[in-house]
Amino acid sequence: MTNYEFFKLAERVEDLARHLYLALADHGSTPPGLRVLFLGLAEEEEEHGRRLQVLAASLHGSPWANQIVEAATAGIEAAALEFEVFLVEVKTRRQPGDLPRILDRLARMEERRSFVHAEELARGAGPGAARLFESMARQDQHHRKLLERVRQGQPAARALA
Repeated sequence: MTNYEFFKLAERVEDLARHLYLALADHGSTPPGLRVLFLGLAEEEEEHGRRLQVLAASLHGSPWANQIVEAATAGIEAAALEFEVFLVEVKTRRQPGDLPRILDRLARMEERRSFVHAEELARGAGPGAARLFESMARQDQHHRKLLERVRQGQPAARALA
């Protein structure tokens, strides 16, 4: 996989995450407070994608980018597939009582993406890119914590505060 293909796939993962959160927000059984949370998470995923575009443009020909691509390709490919499958499930088979399971699954996915951002990408990156990936990892962890709080019964509005 080339660096270009890798970063395009990484952008796609962020776009799939955005679409997943939008689909969850749009579902008729999503409570209004949780809808707001999902829309906010979708916006942050869109921002992640834009940040990756800028980074990819700045890395053209960077030697460390080749090492990152080698180390993180499997994780990015797995994340893309996981989001694709989950998005299809949410759009075609979501039931009103599925919300606890969905929140658990989202929290685990955010945890895995945090690991990819912090461990697989930031560690091999140059200083500027490492800061970007570490920032994205922190946001992923924040998303995970929000989702877990809501899953534990905390109202979405309070989880956001």
